[in-house]
Amino acid sequence: MFQIRQESCFASISLLNDRGEMVSPLLAQNLKRGYYKVTCNIGRLSPELSSTGVYFLKAVYCDFQVVEKVTIE
Repeated sequence: MFQIRQESCFASISLLNDRGEMVSPLLAQNLKRGYYKVTCNIGRLSPELSSTGVYFLKAVYCDFQVVEKVTIE
């Protein structure tokens, strides 16, 4: 979850594999002030895209960056 405190700013969210390589861009647009939550449907991730089953959601917004680890088993 992240919060945009400014009136609006550009945000991008990407899914990365265990090597930090982008698997898929998920969002790239201006977002208005508010709270945002990103959820990942683990069942739709392809195991072959990450040798360890570890992925990361990376959000970059308003000069901030948040990275969350997502693990599939």
